[in-house]
Amino acid sequence: MQLTRVDVYNITLGKVKIAKRVSSLTDETVRRYMLSQVYELVLASLLERHPWSFATKSAKLGKAEGDEQTFLPNSMYRYSWVYPHDCHKILAVGEEGEDSAMFFHRHLPCEVVMGAASARVIRTDHDRACIRYLSNAVPEAMWPAAFVQAMTWAMASEITRAENASDSDADYRMQQASVALEAARRADVQDSGGGYRVPGDWILSRTISFERVGGGAF
Repeated sequence: MQLTRVDVYNITLGKVKIAKRVSSLTDETVRRYMLSQVYELVLASLLERHPWSFATKSAKLGKAEGDEQTFLPNSMYRYSWVYPHDCHKILAVGEEGEDSAMFFHRHLPCEVVMGAASARVIRTDHDRACIRYLSNAVPEAMWPAAFVQAMTWAMASEITRAENASDSDADYRMQQASVALEAARRADVQDSGGGYRVPGDWILSRTISFERVGGGAF
């Protein structure tokens, strides 16, 4: 049986000793609503903590139509590329070869900005580019068991704090979340054979809002 988001919710409820379970993602209950909010926050937080191999994707970048001619007064780059819809964090921007192969032997300088269509674009000086990134849309069925533990303990810790539970319960679940995260990191590095190493600081891009000359925002 494949893991689902409902399973993640119910594993979390078990960790906070709540017997009643969630039956579907459309349950009209305060409990399900709370879990869905905590889920999004915790997932984003865990994706910031490690370049998880199971969530790493590589893709060729498509040109952002209309942005090459857009005048970005503070941008030092010439080409604009569509920001992948499921990209949580850029790990590297590489070169696409003539045979469509993707090369990440070095990270190309880039920036992430708001383009002409009020959507994020990646700016580079290369006319053929590809990206390696962390996806926030990997199905739960693809999560390693260690990551499931890290996720559900972290969710349990957040719920405990939100419900103003006893200090001992809060401290225990926070400690378990920390231990589970470290175990998941170690397992990820081991399972990936050492893992893909991002040069330097792996948070490689920043989002900047530029304004058109004359004042109007993109």
